[in-house]
Amino acid sequence: MIAYQRLWDLMKEKGVSTYTLIHTYGISSNQINRWKHGADMKLSTLNSLCGILECEPSDILTYTRDDVFSIQLRDREVMLVSETKADTPLRVPVEKSAKNPSHPLGDKLNRIMKERGIPARLLSKQSGIPLPTIRNIQYGRTTNPRTETLISLAQALGVSLEELMEK
Repeated sequence: MIAYQRLWDLMKEKGVSTYTLIHTYGISSNQINRWKHGADMKLSTLNSLCGILECEPSDILTYTRDDVFSIQLRDREVMLVSETKADTPLRVPVEKSAKNPSHPLGDKLNRIMKERGIPARLLSKQSGIPLPTIRNIQYGRTTNPRTETLISLAQALGVSLEELMEK
């Protein structure tokens, strides 16, 4: 867990108020409120704060492990089981396993991407298709994507729709 107590202490030490951050440096009050509740901070914001407060990132935040988890494989999911809390296990679907094989379209997409040296993030940017959609096709979670999606992927990969669809 990321904690920002050092930020508040440093601000007090340097005489920088939240009002100053908001009105002088343009940091939103909503973002400051989120930090007070342990929400994430963008690296660009961390960089700005380090400049404003003339400090290092370690002067602003600390990291402590929330919990220790063990991993248990069961059927088609991974269970992260807390070793220190008696909470319900977090269940995460397994992307590929013997019981969850990928779809031929996903295999074909992966092969073409590998041949052309195009990572999924770049394909997403070039095709305009969201990265999660591409991942779902790659891992066989989406087996019947929209035609527009396939056309955009084929164009970004420099192949015909027929070539992308053939088994």
